[in-house]
Amino acid sequence: MACNRPDYLQRTVESILKYQKAVASKFPLFISQDGTNGDVKNKALSYTQIRYMQHVDLEPVHTERPGEHIAYYKIASRPL
Repeated sequence: MACNRPDYLQRTVESILKYQKAVASKFPLFISQDGTNGDVKNKALSYTQIRYMQHVDLEPVHTERPGEHIAYYKIASRPL
């Protein structure tokens, strides 16, 4: 959701931590980055209580119909 906006990532994470402390203490929280923006990565790594993972997929995506968003295909192809 933050893409290339570390400030948005910060606001989101701080909001989650503020309102979900009970949940955060019981279940691990993750930041999953699909891009390569260094500022977003640095911001994500600054949270010691949150685990960070990065997915960089440079494989071309072939859509079924012209004009479809490739992000949907990339999300659907991610292993759980």
